[in-house]
Amino acid sequence: MHMHVWEPNRRLEEFDKVIAGLFTPGSPANTVTQPVLRPAADYGVDAEGYSVSVDLPGVRKEDVDISVEGDVLEIRAQRKPRREDDAKAEGQSYVREIRSGTLQRSFRLAKDADTTAVSASLVDGVLEVRIPKQKKAQPRKVEIVTS
Repeated sequence: MHMHVWEPNRRLEEFDKVIAGLFTPGSPANTVTQPVLRPAADYGVDAEGYSVSVDLPGVRKEDVDISVEGDVLEIRAQRKPRREDDAKAEGQSYVREIRSGTLQRSFRLAKDADTTAVSASLVDGVLEVRIPKQKKAQPRKVEIVTS
């Protein structure tokens, strides 16, 4: 039989170290990578195709990457801090509530989406992506030619 010693305070001590590390610059607990942010989006379909609108306030078009692989449209963007910590004046306080980091959304496209003709624009912090529908083959009458 294997015995385990129950040490409830040990777990609390480990938790206290993690919490303390969050407020200590350079500690491993404080160097956790930032999570990927999920921006708000609207998407829809009409007779000509599909549209996706993604809120990307404070993001420049150079910092946006749109790709289509298979039937998945992926939008990745990088929002940089508006004010760098190095720019702070000595003795000045600064509270950062606007989150910076990687923003990402993925959308599964319908089978009739024409992934070769995707277009996008970024105006006033809103990314508009347009995916047209594939042109359907129109029925036509085939003439029989005599030789």
